[in-house]
Amino acid sequence: MKARNGIPMYEGDGFIHTDSTTAVIQRWEAAAEMVGKFFAQAREKFQSLRTSALDDYLARASSLADIERRLREAEREGRFFPG
Repeated sequence: MKARNGIPMYEGDGFIHTDSTTAVIQRWEAAAEMVGKFFAQAREKFQSLRTSALDDYLARASSLADIERRLREAEREGRFFPG
């Protein structure tokens, strides 16, 4: 069957086609790579947000003793650290 403009529309129509299974696998691999990159970027962004929250918290300290107290408190509560 040919479209109105005369271009063949289906496999076996005179065009050279790649194996459809190979094409599907290649598309899935490309999609998996894109999803992996997305999650890697999201993880980096989340880590930078977590770090900046701790930095902001420590920046509000009024003295060195206050910074040490805040660090001990953050480590004890696990508020700013994974785990």
